[in-house]
Amino acid sequence: MNASIEAARAGEFGHGFSNVADEVRKQAERSAMATKEISAIISDTQHETRDAIEAIEQGLGYVNDGMQRATFTEQESHSMMQKVNHFNTAINTIVSIAQENSSNAGQVSAAIEELAAQKTSFLETIVSLQHLANDLDALSNVFHSDQSDSQSKVA
Repeated sequence: MNASIEAARAGEFGHGFSNVADEVRKQAERSAMATKEISAIISDTQHETRDAIEAIEQGLGYVNDGMQRATFTEQESHSMMQKVNHFNTAINTIVSIAQENSSNAGQVSAAIEELAAQKTSFLETIVSLQHLANDLDALSNVFHSDQSDSQSKVA
């Protein structure tokens, strides 16, 4: 503005100066507008950068949480695997005992069958001895009766 006033005072020579002053003023206005635009771009970039940093920090929080959960899951999985192995060992022990009991049951069954066979043989022997005792008793009675008859003939 001051340059325009000075150009008017200078007359004909100032006309060229006035044109240059106009161009300088226009350039100053464009420069001011460009400075405002750059300032707005910088402000937007700073805002977007803060948002990006917050998103990254939030993402890191999610990653840390995920890692903690993965570590916990790994520990629980390891614990469960130990329990499964312990359970398998217990089952194998039970199966072994059941097989041993089954084998023992077979042996007990065989022993019971042997005892039953011996009982039958024993009973047959008792019956046979009973018959012999009866036969001996009968012979004894015959012998006593023959002796009684002999003694009565002697007297």
